[in-house]
Amino acid sequence: MKRQMTRMKCAARALACLVCLATVSAPVVRADGGAPVRIRDVRVGEHSGFERLVVELDAEAEIVWENGPEPGEESFYVAAAPKQKSRVIVTGLPHVGTVSVTEMKGGAHVAVEPRARRVRAYTLANPPRLVVDFAPPGKEAFTAPAGARALEPATTLGPLVLEPEPAA
Repeated sequence: MKRQMTRMKCAARALACLVCLATVSAPVVRADGGAPVRIRDVRVGEHSGFERLVVELDAEAEIVWENGPEPGEESFYVAAAPKQKSRVIVTGLPHVGTVSVTEMKGGAHVAVEPRARRVRAYTLANPPRLVVDFAPPGKEAFTAPAGARALEPATTLGPLVLEPEPAA
């Protein structure tokens, strides 16, 4: 029974990830029909009270944020082509850790190593970019700044409800 529940939980998690991926699986193209959207730069920095990851784009793109798939990990699916097929940035920052940018069908997957932290994610314009801030764990509000378009993590399909197995 336990093994079946574990398999079903894994299947539900995989289905939730596929739903997230489906939202960015369309070809990477500009809204104006021009050249494909591209990631210009990925950078990480330390600020007073928080650390920041910036993914700069050459045009607006769809972005989906997922908590996971590992507990404490943050994943962003960006409908923009990365400069390299795979890139790993070892930051040494306590609330960011390692960031990986990996090409996938329809764009890029940006994954941030699991850590205990508070996270806020938002987009800014001029230039278009995804901004992700990481702060120490705490109960204080950690919301996107005024004028930014705040992102929220994608929700899952909900709790998995299992019917009891018939007695053999």
